[in-house]
Amino acid sequence: MFHTTQLQVYKEKLYGKKYVWFLIGWYADNWFKIKDPSINCTVEQMTEAVEGHVTTEIVMLNPETVRGASNL
Repeated sequence: MFHTTQLQVYKEKLYGKKYVWFLIGWYADNWFKIKDPSINCTVEQMTEAVEGHVTTEIVMLNPETVRGASNL
């Protein structure tokens, strides 16, 4: 799904020094380098379109109530 969005980002030139994309962090590492046959965009174009993006990640909390080595 996001491949399609990044394709539009590339075609509309919505990337570069003036743009920062915030992406959710559940995509696989280097997801933009995986060729999707349904998308008419090269790996190089996808890489250029996501250059400088910020990825968010979920914070994994320990369900245990026992404090860890750092006493947190």
